[in-house]
Amino acid sequence: MMDNSLHPFMTSLIDYAGLFPPSELPFDDAISNYKSYSSSSDSWILNRFICPISKLNNLLPHLSDFTSEKPLQLSILLTGAFQDDTYINKFNEELNTIKTFEDQYGDVCKIKSLEAKINAQNNNLNGILNILSTSLELFDNSVEIFLEPAITDFSLISNQISKSSIKNTQLKLRCGGVVPEAFLSSKSIASVLSNCKNTGIKLKFTAGLHHPLRHFNEEMGTKMHGFVNVFGAALLFYANKIDDINLIEALEDENPHNFEFKNSSFSWKNTTLAVEEVAVLRKEALLSYGSCSFNEPRDGLKNLGWM
Repeated sequence: MMDNSLHPFMTSLIDYAGLFPPSELPFDDAISNYKSYSSSSDSWILNRFICPISKLNNLLPHLSDFTSEKPLQLSILLTGAFQDDTYINKFNEELNTIKTFEDQYGDVCKIKSLEAKINAQNNNLNGILNILSTSLELFDNSVEIFLEPAITDFSLISNQISKSSIKNTQLKLRCGGVVPEAFLSSKSIASVLSNCKNTGIKLKFTAGLHHPLRHFNEEMGTKMHGFVNVFGAALLFYANKIDDINLIEALEDENPHNFEFKNSSFSWKNTTLAVEEVAVLRKEALLSYGSCSFNEPRDGLKNLGWM
């Protein structure tokens, strides 16, 4: 484990999504990888195993590999999207399935979060959010749900959540995908960060963040964002160390010499953030990101001499 600012920066940063593109590993391989990573010297970087609800029972043969002292940390991806009232019935069915699973296997499998898409083009958005809040009362207060709107709907959804009494509801931003068009512009990411900072809604990221720094990917034919860029820029922005213009600059900075993980602080260029502030913001605002690879991010850090 690192003793500099990389430690709070990277602690529990990666939700392992080996079941999803582009890796799309067979289930047994993905859960075996997660078990191996969770037992490695780099386990402090690892957070939840992301599993679609359709494959929940595939976990059963593997639960004996986990214990009450070291349980499987699980995030369950729900099907469909919150887009109309009829979906609520399916949502409640899935919650009951998850609750039954938790009641049976909760000693070795901890359900930490749920993830679902949401469509903002609904006339009863506030009603859906209220139903969602009531439904989540099935679980204790430690279970969060991450809602993933389209990038064009982020402002509307976050503002609606911030005005409601709904608890444990956070947002999820998809930064990339398997086609060039899926990768967001730095301006779009900056806009989401600004909105979530202002509304106080916690945020996780997913897709396209396999490498520490922004770079051009020849196979994809586009620029891919770096997780050090995204989290580093966001941390400094949330701490009011940089403004909107510098935020985009930090998101797009491809020079590793401009980023430094010191013993007492993280820095970008001449702007620093104390390790204590890094730890607080990671816990309270900038939670994690989903990656179908665990090796690529940590190998990238090692290649840059940061780990």
